[in-house]
Amino acid sequence: MWNRPIESAFWGLLLVLGLGGGWGCGEDTEGRKGRVVLVGEGAGDGNTWGDAGGEEVGEVRDGEGDCDAEQACGEDVEEPVSSCRRAVDLGLLVAGQAVWSEVEVRDDEGSWLETGCAADGSGAEAVFRLQVGEPMRLSFEVVEAEGFDGVMELRAGACGQAGEVQFCSDGESQVFVAEAGVEYFLVVESRSGGEVGTLGLRVQAERAVCAPAGAWRCEEASRVQCFGGVEERIFACAGGCEEGMCLGDRCENALEVKASATFVGQTAGYSNAFDFSEQPSCSSSGAVGMRTAGQDVVFALPDLRAGQTVFVDALTRDVNDNVIAVLNSCNVQAGCVAASSSGDQLVWEVVEDGDYYVVIDKTTATARDFQYRIEINP
Repeated sequence: MWNRPIESAFWGLLLVLGLGGGWGCGEDTEGRKGRVVLVGEGAGDGNTWGDAGGEEVGEVRDGEGDCDAEQACGEDVEEPVSSCRRAVDLGLLVAGQAVWSEVEVRDDEGSWLETGCAADGSGAEAVFRLQVGEPMRLSFEVVEAEGFDGVMELRAGACGQAGEVQFCSDGESQVFVAEAGVEYFLVVESRSGGEVGTLGLRVQAERAVCAPAGAWRCEEASRVQCFGGVEERIFACAGGCEEGMCLGDRCENALEVKASATFVGQTAGYSNAFDFSEQPSCSSSGAVGMRTAGQDVVFALPDLRAGQTVFVDALTRDVNDNVIAVLNSCNVQAGCVAASSSGDQLVWEVVEDGDYYVVIDKTTATARDFQYRIEINP
């Protein structure tokens, strides 16, 4: 039977060993500490300094002590905290705000994430988390530690592989237009085998004129593009604009021609949906034609009758080379009923009654104005 004083002393000893991290299973290591400085309109009453991540990451035990084979060290050791959980929280950025953050990237933390542009493989990384309350133009600049060679990748919606990559760059700076209501994660990653150290990240926030960058919308008869979040560029459509696209941009919204008509617009407002290079029937010579990498405009000519003549002029007030193709279905693979790949004009006599399409396709992309005329006789 246990002597009660001896029993109490025994259990007291066990408690001391347990609270002290006993059994010699290694030393505790702290989670990453960083600092964030807010400057400008969003800074409040002064500079704000805080722990990286803005939340407790808890103890991280390295699991490499002098345990022997009989000690169940694995049951006591926590897994290292991932880069995503260590993310430095930059908070909700507002217009006019500048944020400076420093963080130490250590080799012993390993690599959790793989960026898409680290061609030589991935190394240790740091992650920064941020949001905006309205469309914002963000300028990212990484001030690298001496000898550090890395890349930065911005992900939306999630930090891990489920995040949608917005950009990946091996440059030291990048501009991006962020949208409200989306959580972003900036991954700054060293290349495999590269040196690591303390990194500085500078983020400047400016209110965006429009968002997202590259998006299109209609404004009356014109198509408007959000250019870089800093300006909107307006391009005239030949026959109007609907659902963010110029009429004539696709077969589905082809410009209808029932009588002779002239169409004027700007090619920068149109996209490139056709390539006639693999279709001999779409070449003047009957051989495989040239690649048409430029924008195209699609016209629908319904109810044509045999014996009518169609004249297409893409030469007047147009200095670019074009391929003019006549199709009996809006499908390149079906081949052309008639075509001209030189001279920028076409005269075609209708052989069979039916509905036809005329596609005027530029050989190279351009932002020039155009004037196309289609005549139907008689």
